[in-house]
Amino acid sequence: MFKDSINNFLKDKSILILGFGREGRSTLNYIIKNKVKYSKLAIADKNVNIDKEYEFVEYFLGDNYLDCINQFDVIIKAPGISLKNIDLKRINAEITSQAELFLKFGKEKVIGVTGTKGKSTTTTMIYNILSTKYKVEIVGNIGIPVLNFVDNFEETDYFVYEFSSHQLELIDASPKIAVFLNLYQDHLDYYSSFEAYANAKRNIYMHQTADDILIYNLDMEVKLFGKYLPISKRVGISQNEVMNNTININGNILSLSDLNLSGNHNKYNFIVACTIARMLNVEDEKIIEGIKGFKSLPHRLEKIRRI
Repeated sequence: MFKDSINNFLKDKSILILGFGREGRSTLNYIIKNKVKYSKLAIADKNVNIDKEYEFVEYFLGDNYLDCINQFDVIIKAPGISLKNIDLKRINAEITSQAELFLKFGKEKVIGVTGTKGKSTTTTMIYNILSTKYKVEIVGNIGIPVLNFVDNFEETDYFVYEFSSHQLELIDASPKIAVFLNLYQDHLDYYSSFEAYANAKRNIYMHQTADDILIYNLDMEVKLFGKYLPISKRVGISQNEVMNNTININGNILSLSDLNLSGNHNKYNFIVACTIARMLNVEDEKIIEGIKGFKSLPHRLEKIRRI
């Protein structure tokens, strides 16, 4: 059982939940609900106003919250906590995260999506299309901690997982199907350099095997891969090749208006989603059904009014 693998990994260890936002709370709820047999449990966060509601939990709060990290066997880190000023070689604990735990023990069901731009839209497109045929959950950076769905793991066919660079930064496992949409300069307040940011993103494929699949932006191949060459099966998709007003799916012509989307970049995102759907034997009519039911996400490119 998937859940047993996580519980056995944590068993009898001293555990620090580093960062107590949405994902940190989800991690604590998982440990309590599943009666994980830890030796010690603690929470560390810069926020001093966290309610100390559990007597069996030790709390390290305030500006010096990172000082405790060498007191534990396992650190389950929230994505928003930066360790760029910490010498990781001096940390004895194993640093992990919800993302890594899920990939370590359940990668076969994971379709992972990353990129500087377009992650949420593409993740939701893939979810919409696959949901016409399979039992699918959408998780990750889109706002839903993945450990919330551990109880449904056996019944779920696929988890469409949006990965931020923060979630990928320290992982040593990669999804069965990985999507690397693009790479631009971003989050340089969090990382020491653009290369450090790029290396975090590259973890989406760095731990894949020859049996895994990587779908990537052919026009950014050098930037995406850097000096690393993935050993997975590679499917390159050129954004420049989809810049027209329609998409032909076996004689069914879809226009941008059919997609309920604005911008040619969204057709590239759709081609990525369509490629995955076909790999997973989703029929073309279901692909069309799934994409016609897709609505653009809030705060993206949208028409306001015509003047």
